Formats: sequence, C-alpha cells, structure tokens
Amino acid sequence: MEVDVLVVGAGPTGLTAAIECLRHGLSVRVVDKHIERQEGSKALVVHARTMEAFHAMGVAREIRSRGIPFAALNIFPDARPPAVRVPLGNDAGWGDTAFPYWLSTPQVDIERCLEARLHALGGRVDWAQGLLELHQDDLGVDARLATGTCRARWLVGCDGGRSTVRDQLGIQMDRRRDGQLFVLADVLTRDGFPEDEGRVYRSRKGLTLIVPMPELQRFRLIAHLPGRDEPPLLDADFIENLVFERAGVSLGAHSVDWTSHVLLSHGQSQEVRRGRAFLAGDAAHLHSPVGGQGLNAGVQDSHDLIWKIAAAERGVPNWLESYQVERTALTGRLVQAVTFATLVMTLRRWIPWVVTARAARLTLSTRFVQRQFARRMGMLEQRLPPGPGVDDTSWAGRRLPNPLVGDERLHDRVDPLRPCVLDLPEGGVVVVRPDRVVVGRYANRTAIPQRIRDLVPDLI
Repeated sequence: MEVDVLVVGAGPTGLTAAIECLRHGLSVRVVDKHIERQEGSKALVVHARTMEAFHAMGVAREIRSRGIPFAALNIFPDARPPAVRVPLGNDAGWGDTAFPYWLSTPQVDIERCLEARLHALGGRVDWAQGLLELHQDDLGVDARLATGTCRARWLVGCDGGRSTVRDQLGIQMDRRRDGQLFVLADVLTRDGFPEDEGRVYRSRKGLTLIVPMPELQRFRLIAHLPGRDEPPLLDADFIENLVFERAGVSLGAHSVDWTSHVLLSHGQSQEVRRGRAFLAGDAAHLHSPVGGQGLNAGVQDSHDLIWKIAAAERGVPNWLESYQVERTALTGRLVQAVTFATLVMTLRRWIPWVVTARAARLTLSTRFVQRQFARRMGMLEQRLPPGPGVDDTSWAGRRLPNPLVGDERLHDRVDPLRPCVLDLPEGGVVVVRPDRVVVGRYANRTAIPQRIRDLVPDLI
C-alpha cells in the first residue's frame, strides 16, 4: 500500500478528511484536479456544530480570527418594514456551546486555514492530479491519476457535485433540477447597515439576502432571479437597482468583487459507500445556498468518517458500517429541510405568499422559535437514528451537550480520537464518539449492553 487513505478533492471537505487522517495516525494523500487553490469567497457561513469540529481539529481559533459573527438576522417576510429581528449572538439563548454564533468567513480563508493545519501535521496537497479511473479489491483501491497512480487501503471522494469518484463507483445521485437561478456577488456598500447583521427580503419579485462579510462594509448578495436562465452582468448598477426595487433601500453598491451563479438543484446519492470507497460533501448531497448548510455538512461528513476508518484499522470495523446509515438519514433530512425552506422563501403566488408572510412574522417573533431557529440552523439539534453506531436510549444519536463544568467545557473531557465512556456531572454515564455524538446514556458502566461494549472493547 502507498497510503492508508487517498482523498480526492482539496476543498473544505477533503482538507478536513486529510487533517483527520493525520490526527488519527493514518497516512494520507490528497489530490485535486486544479493546478492551484481557486480564489473567490464561495461559501460563507460556518455554523456552531462545524466550529466544534474545527475545535477538535485545532483550527477553530484561526478560523474565528478571520471571520465575523452574526449578531442578528433581520427578516422582512413581505419585503416591507419593520423587520423581524432574530438574534444570533449571545442574546439568542444558544445554551450549551462555546461557539454561540453564525460565523461569516469566506470559504477560501477556511481552506487556507485548513491547508496550513495540514502542512503543520506533515501533509500537503498534490495539485493538478485529477482522478481518471479507479478499481478496488478486498484489500484496497487502485487510482489512476493525471500523472501517475496510487494504491490506498481506503478512498474518500470529496470532489464536488460533478464527482468523478461517484461516477467511477457507478453510484447514482437522485437529483432534481428546479431551474431557478440564484446569483451571488460580494460588493462594497456605502449604506448604514450594521456590519454584523444580515438581511432577508422576501419579495414576490424574488428572494434577496444581504449577508455581512469580514471586510468592512462588504456584503454578500444572494438573489433569486425568477424567470431567467442566464445570469445578467452583475455590476454595481444592477445590484443597486435590484435591491432598491425589491427592498426600497439604497445599498450604495460599488466595487463588485467575486460573483457566481447557480441553477438550483437538490439531491442525494443513493449510496455514500461502495466497498473501500466513500463519498462526502457535495459528492454525496446537493442543496440550495439558502441557510449556508453545504460546506458545514461536508466538513461534518469527513469529521465523522475518518475516525470510523481509523477504528476499522484498529480492528473495530462495526463503526464503519454506520457511516452509510447515518449520513444518508442526516443529509436526507437536511436536503428536504433546505428544499422546503427555499420553496417557501421563493413563493410568488399571491395568496400563499401573503399567508406565509403573516405566519413568519408571528412565529419568528417568539423567543422559543428564535432560539430554535439559531440552534437548528447552527446544526446543534441534529439526531442520528438508532443503528450500528447508536443505541436506543435517551440522548442517543444527539450531540453531547457542552455546558461549562467548572472551568472547562464538557466536550473537553471527551477523547478527541476514540469513542469513550464519560461520567456525567449529574450522575450516570454516556458512551460518546469523537464527533461528540452520544451512543447511549446509562445508569452506570455495568449497565452498558454487550453490543455497545464490543464497540469500545478497551475502555470497559
């Protein structure tokens, strides 16, 4: 074997996989078809659950230093004032997390932080090494690359929505193309918008989001352009006129930087594992940019997968069986939720638009809904189904709460590399995975069933 793991794709998902390999003592090679890192801000929002993964990886502090936390999201359900102000900072009542915010950080900066961490651990990215072909047997995977070959015990495809790995494995993606055009642009403004608050204008002319960026007075525009198949020229005049027409405010747009567009589609791969090869990130699931879930889901895919591969290499293969079950269920719900939210946000028919606008004003104004909005969008309320890696007890499948216990957080007591048994401050024990997911909660260690004991044989 040349390496333990071959990672195809050097975006956030692939870099996370590579870093985790090295943290778990696995040799890794990362290849990417591009000749160098692609510039442009691309994805923007990092959620609390992803920051917890970054914390475990040793990069949370650096990524936080490059970003700006949202203090609030001002939602105009009918594009008219007053806005419904949904707090996203400390006053949102986040509860048990060390990262109580949505963090605005351009993807390219996240990638730079991750690549620096990879270098510090002794790894590197092999650019201009696109995957051409792969074959696998019971012991490993043979990959033919642009200028050579690689033999690996495992392969992780993190190569995006047009994944070559997925095609080579013969895995189909159940993908639906909505045909709705969204445009994105990073633009400097002269407006008096608060630098740390976002705005959402839900107009019958199209959905418009204005998201703060770390650079002073620069915002990300995300706009739905109904009825168009091709994007217009996204210059300052077009953006200024679009925002004024839909929201009645002058953005003072100038100095347009990165721009992009997407024809909306959503979908999920029918499988995320075939033999010794796996899919993660956009190669496994696609959805709209509303909510900023894509980058976050991909990072969490890799963070979850690699410790399971490491467990299999140690002779505990049952964990690896859970990747297919868990990620399919989790990302399936995510794709459905984002698709539904996008549908509601882009409604144009008069009666449904009015009804949902009034309902949004009513519900989003309540403290409970605001707290749930922050936590659910922050991906703190995810729950995995019972299966190979999750028991059927209270707390099972949920993220372990992370309150302060004395001078430290509860997550700091979790083994960063292996599943462990943790004594709870209030009594009882939990079996916890390195991704901070609770396997099961029990009265004491002797109450842990044999099936779970077999997953942590050296700890009980």
